[in-house]
Amino acid sequence: MNKPLFLYIILALASSTADAQLQVNTAGHVGMGTSPRSDYAVSVYSTNGGLYCVSNETATDSSAIGITGIGHVPYHGMSFGVKGTSGGSFYDGKSFGVFGEASGGNTGQNYGVFGHLGPSCYGAAVYGSSDSSNSYGTYLSARYAGYFNGDVYVTGDFTLLGHVLYSNRNLELTGAAALEEGGNSVFSTRLRQLTPGTYYYEPADRTQEDEMSSTGKQAIAKQHYGLDADQLAEVFPDLVYDNPDGSKSINYIEMIPILVQAINELKAEVSELKQENASLAKARTVTSIEDAPATGVSGVTVAVPAGIRYAALYIYDLQGKKVEQTDVTFQAGQDVKVDTSRLTDGIYLCSLIADGKVVHTRRMIVGH
Repeated sequence: MNKPLFLYIILALASSTADAQLQVNTAGHVGMGTSPRSDYAVSVYSTNGGLYCVSNETATDSSAIGITGIGHVPYHGMSFGVKGTSGGSFYDGKSFGVFGEASGGNTGQNYGVFGHLGPSCYGAAVYGSSDSSNSYGTYLSARYAGYFNGDVYVTGDFTLLGHVLYSNRNLELTGAAALEEGGNSVFSTRLRQLTPGTYYYEPADRTQEDEMSSTGKQAIAKQHYGLDADQLAEVFPDLVYDNPDGSKSINYIEMIPILVQAINELKAEVSELKQENASLAKARTVTSIEDAPATGVSGVTVAVPAGIRYAALYIYDLQGKKVEQTDVTFQAGQDVKVDTSRLTDGIYLCSLIADGKVVHTRRMIVGH
């Protein structure tokens, strides 16, 4: 009898026994600890471990592979090289779809899970999704080493050798006025309510400090700078998020446009102050109030730049009491007429007031 045929007969007889650990149906599908399934070539069931494979290759520069999975589906179907599904853990148990652990090489390349995207194709070497309605991923029109559809949480160092690109895909600006909230210096005023602080990073487990990278050790030793989340929430509540564990996170990225707007506001303030100072300096320079006798109506030559909102000539007696006031219109080099007919003879002080500030004062002698 042919040996392969003999083995097939033995397996077929074994499959007819209900308690058989290895069963093979007529289509050649194998069941280990369970009946063969028509949709799988091999089906394995165990109360502890499903399938345990050990590959040991002692030759130098060789490869040892425990399980090789190759899936191929033409056109629009789905193909899985290895698919892991786990959902049997209850309460506080742990469930792993795929668990990878690498500890074989001290100085070699060790990867718990390794993903590689083949050439000339779109997709991701590693795709992670927390969206239950999109369990098999999204069609990608570019190549990614890693693509994550959901939140990503990192507890250790995050080393970046490339660039951070912040996508504003859903951002719709209405122009330069998008950040304006009415009035001047809105954001610069609100930012002045914040007090930056310093802190030191404290790892969750000090016993693992020796195993940290050089960057991680420096992060522990160096002083860090930040903002108080509670204080920031009072000024910019949209920049503070509540975490599930009760802590708070700050969206520092979106503070950048606020800082830019605050700088623009401060720049406008400085420009306005410079114009006011220049106007006051010009007023001091060109204003002329002579120490001359005044009889009846006296003429006083003044120059008021357009930047001044309000100007007037005040006349005081020597006791400091204002006895006359004449408004000044905005005409450069104008001759302002001061009515001194109501004043008694004597010495007075004539002051030019611009926007509430005294810019020039001269003596005036009144004689009738």
